[in-house]
Amino acid sequence: MSELPRGWISCSLSQLVSKLVDGSHNPPSKQSDGLPMLSARNISNGKIFFDEFRLIEQEDFEREDKRTNIRPGDVLLTIVGTIGRSAIVPICTQKFTLQRSVAVIRPLNGIEPQYLKYVFDTPEFQQWLIDNAKGTAQKGIYLKKLASAKLPLPPLNEQHRIVAKLDKLFTRSRCVREELEPIPKLIKRYKQAVLSEAFRGDLTKEWREENQCSINDWKTYKIGDILNKIIGGGTPSKSKSEFWNGDIAWASVKDIKDGVYELKSTIDTITEIGLKNSSSNLIPKGTVIISTRMGLGRCCISGTNIAINQDLKALIPNNKMINTNYLLWLMVSLGEKIQVLGKGTTVKGITIDILKNLETLLPLALNEQQEIVKRIEKLFKAIDKVDQEYQKAIKLCTSLEQAALTKAFRGELVPQDPKDVDFRPKADPKGQQPDRVPAAVLLERILSEKQKQPTSKRVQSKY
Repeated sequence: MSELPRGWISCSLSQLVSKLVDGSHNPPSKQSDGLPMLSARNISNGKIFFDEFRLIEQEDFEREDKRTNIRPGDVLLTIVGTIGRSAIVPICTQKFTLQRSVAVIRPLNGIEPQYLKYVFDTPEFQQWLIDNAKGTAQKGIYLKKLASAKLPLPPLNEQHRIVAKLDKLFTRSRCVREELEPIPKLIKRYKQAVLSEAFRGDLTKEWREENQCSINDWKTYKIGDILNKIIGGGTPSKSKSEFWNGDIAWASVKDIKDGVYELKSTIDTITEIGLKNSSSNLIPKGTVIISTRMGLGRCCISGTNIAINQDLKALIPNNKMINTNYLLWLMVSLGEKIQVLGKGTTVKGITIDILKNLETLLPLALNEQQEIVKRIEKLFKAIDKVDQEYQKAIKLCTSLEQAALTKAFRGELVPQDPKDVDFRPKADPKGQQPDRVPAAVLLERILSEKQKQPTSKRVQSKY
């Protein structure tokens, strides 16, 4: 946005709005019944969601509403935590107020709310938010800083054209996203179906016929019966700097990602002295690891020697009964069941006894186990290709949207009308002023209107 098109000007956000406030800094206590107080979590994908929110008493709501006083056409912008998500308050929305994490921005006449929202969505403005966010535990944008943000202002007619064009492009993009939306669920369902077939014997039915084997060779076992042992882990003291940032990979649940079944590296590392002075254990390469707390049920196989924390367990199989890779896929298939068995209020987990007592059908022939692993991996590879194409399509949608926004505010998305720039307005017989004026004239009108408004309606800031 460095060089503006002819007829455009740069101005601060505070010049274009009659209201700029954030929500409550001291939210009233939650109630089982009352009126809604939303936060940044309720602003997503350009919409306002009334799903999880705080209910507050009528008296508290009225006090908070005096500050936010949200109306249709106001633009909401998240300014604490997940910064930069925006939405326009639609007509016929139920009354609500806000917590501090969301700002209420009310454009003056001459500024389309949707135009302002699109400016907020541009990669340039999103980067400005990142660069100007302050805070340690949780980043946020102060209102005074937000008010000073420089925005491009085109003539009003061009605003209309930009909004119309972007609406059209984003509608198409949204349709594509809606068509793609079911794919992740279908991928997950298909993978689960493959695993279900594999571990009830259906996947290798023909293989058994060719090799003169029988489903009667499958027996029911408890997980504890097919393991030699289960190894736990631990965490070295965080206060001892000499325990950390060493050469030993140290895994926690955050290292085990859904759909990634080999763990080759970890976010954190520990030293030899850290390993010796904790209950962590070094797990050899090729060991199945499962989470029994936090991210319950996630599992992988170690791609290198790895120390583990207390939320993870290493499963050492009885190799005479079960192939290690077969054990990995078996535990992947049991993931949803393990999650259901989890107990706890804040964080769910399962005990080692619960894990040991899980039952499964097991083919006694190790060569059939190897065949099952081979077929699972082949099918999963094909499914993952579909997932990769899905991810490419989503990224392409995002790239096209970002490119359109960038072009729009460089004046390159829609043709400029010379009349918007060269026209010099004169009051018509009805005293109305036409929309076709240069941005500088438009800004004069906006500022004139702003001066006429009561002080209470102007930009407000606690910072």
